Amino acid sequence: MDFERNVILKNGNLQVTLVNDIKTDSYSIGLRQIGGKPEFKYISRELYNKLLEELLNQEEVKFKGGTND
Repeated sequence: MDFERNVILKNGNLQVTLVNDIKTDSYSIGLRQIGGKPEFKYISRELYNKLLEELLNQEEVKFKGGTND
């Protein structure tokens, strides 16, 4: 796998995604409406890490599979 994708918000027909392209060492944030064309903007590694950290710290985040050991 050459990239890591994390959906950080899904509300109705709107989806926000963080992408780490490992092959090119670049980071982006994408916004997409179902049936629409996705729009991506490149962001810094620092901003990517901060957004991902904020996501993981949210109490509302629920992970499917695995255990909480």
